[in-house]
Amino acid sequence: GIIANNKYPNENNNGTNMENKKYYNKIIFGPTGTGKSHFCSNEAENITAENVFRTTFYEDYTYYDFFGQYKPVVLRNTGSYIHAPTYSDRNKTVQLAEHRITYQFVPGIFFKALLKALILENSNDDSEVLLIIEEINRGNCSSIFGDIFQLLDRNPDGASSYSLSLSDDLRRYFVDIRYDISNISKQDAEYNPFNLKINSQVILEVLEFILQKDKLYIPKNLKIIGTMNTSDQSLFPMDSAFKRRWDMQYSPIDYDEEFLKNVVIGKTNLKWCSTLADINKIIYEKTKTEDKQIGQWFIKQENNLISEYEFKNKLISYLYFDVFKHFPEVFNHLPYSILSTLPVIDIVELLKKQIKESSITPNRKK
Repeated sequence: GIIANNKYPNENNNGTNMENKKYYNKIIFGPTGTGKSHFCSNEAENITAENVFRTTFYEDYTYYDFFGQYKPVVLRNTGSYIHAPTYSDRNKTVQLAEHRITYQFVPGIFFKALLKALILENSNDDSEVLLIIEEINRGNCSSIFGDIFQLLDRNPDGASSYSLSLSDDLRRYFVDIRYDISNISKQDAEYNPFNLKINSQVILEVLEFILQKDKLYIPKNLKIIGTMNTSDQSLFPMDSAFKRRWDMQYSPIDYDEEFLKNVVIGKTNLKWCSTLADINKIIYEKTKTEDKQIGQWFIKQENNLISEYEFKNKLISYLYFDVFKHFPEVFNHLPYSILSTLPVIDIVELLKKQIKESSITPNRKK
């Protein structure tokens, strides 16, 4: 661990051979419905559940939500000390005594994952920690990551190439937590501010080390995975400097998905995957981009059937109002009120009339 040699990762550390490089920051991007979240769930299955942290970015998501901030907290007086009440057992009546409101540093999801990884690294535990960020481009990444951006540069062995100096608020938080663990835990054996099944002495050593160095970094056991729909990439564009610090892995459309090979649409004999390939060809020919194309999991099937209701109200509405809103000729200039009443087979025929003789075919998963 970091404490054993009293060095941060970038101090006299040249890393390992690049040929053995693992990816520690990864963004899975691609059309909507290609299984990006499923990929993240599969990654999480290989990691202890309590070591998986998940969040979703959105327009108003901030650095303070992600990292942490001071917030008003209701505390209870238990006689000899004061701490925030816990409700881990809902069937257990919690006796609340005197209440008071104070301000405390409330860790965000990134900080929780980071601290968990740091503590595990120094407790002879090889477990990995995974932070999943869904819809990463729906938030303003430059603003949300802030100075954390510096930590995303990783050595070949996975640890941050650079460290981050502690802010006054964070330093005060570590001092307070160190005091709580040193004193409150003597009176309350169940007290654990991080809910970690780790000896409190190890936690104290990590806190002491961080305070001594006055720096933070991302350890090699913390992996970060984000998902991004290409159809939403105009929400908050990512700058090249930010993207350079991530492994950008494309999630392609798979028209040959074995699980979907017998799926049909409603009472028609239309195969879902072949119909989807035709629709995506039209999307590319009209928009001249793959960004708005649709993945094989866009609509859920049940017993090898996609209902006409789902097909119309999810797929056709998406095409009409989002993809082809500037191309009314695709649906023969019909208003949606009429289009939505047509049988699925007729709607598909309308779409197929738009397919031009072209050498361009939808990309297939290799």
